[in-house]
Amino acid sequence: MVTRDVQKAFDKVWHKSIIFKLIQAGVDKKLTRILSNFLHSRRAYVRVNKHKGETFTMTAGVPQGDVLSPTLFLIVGNDYPEPTKNTHQKNFAMQYADDFTQIIISKFNTTITQACRDQHKTNVEEEIMKQNDFERRWKIKTNVNKFTIINIGFYIAPTIVINNTPIPYVTHTKLLGLHLTRNNFYVKQIQQNTIRARAELKKLQRFRTLNTKLKVRLYKALILPLLTYPVVPLNISSKTQIKKLQVIQNKAIRWITNEYWPIICPIALRQEQLRIEPIDQRLKRLADGVWKQVIEENEEFHRSSMLIQMINPHPWFPSSHGRT
Repeated sequence: MVTRDVQKAFDKVWHKSIIFKLIQAGVDKKLTRILSNFLHSRRAYVRVNKHKGETFTMTAGVPQGDVLSPTLFLIVGNDYPEPTKNTHQKNFAMQYADDFTQIIISKFNTTITQACRDQHKTNVEEEIMKQNDFERRWKIKTNVNKFTIINIGFYIAPTIVINNTPIPYVTHTKLLGLHLTRNNFYVKQIQQNTIRARAELKKLQRFRTLNTKLKVRLYKALILPLLTYPVVPLNISSKTQIKKLQVIQNKAIRWITNEYWPIICPIALRQEQLRIEPIDQRLKRLADGVWKQVIEENEEFHRSSMLIQMINPHPWFPSSHGRT
């Protein structure tokens, strides 16, 4: 898996490329002129302390904080090269704002040999170079410090060489807030979730005199989202890992009810009284909703993900479909 992050995405979007893509997409001429006027003739200057430089016309960049800026950026990068899909490989590419992820899967019917490794190395390098050429053409630049390659699995992957430079693999990466390791999708994430949730709960301890309903609202608004993000793939976590999340929720419930040692009322009864779902049940319910939405909105992606699991089953990664 290759993760990319566009360097200064909104600051370096080429104006001419936006207009070209709008015309190419067949956008109405009047709307194209409006967007062109929105971008062109923008002027800026450099200011250092009390010293102000001369104004100059900007040929790149969209206004920070403007509602149109993310959409205009996506117009430029949305038609990235189609990932290669054939009998030997089935690749995917996903983009969210300035984050771009490539999933490169090589399929082999036999045991992994040196020839298989060489073929996989070629597949990865070709997909990376394909995206590099696209970015070079449209004046987009990946942040080198945030460019990572992570090998999912236990086998030793071949060294990837781009422009005569070996690219080292990483053992941990972050994708839209999800912490991934090469052999697990949820342990690192649960560790981070518990650290953040525990810190937030500590901040709320000073408000122990508030009424119960308000405490429940604070917990559901500030702590529960930290514990359960993202529901997929946390819903496939082992009982041991989910128990770590449940422990934080138990502490929050004791804070809500002002119960401290000695504890008389069981935690299950308190959860029922406060109408707070156990963590495992909440993850199961939310994950079920996520997969239903995926099926409704992108049935092709759902079929592809199911097909990958059937063709290349990974017994050390349980399927999230079976736990929803």
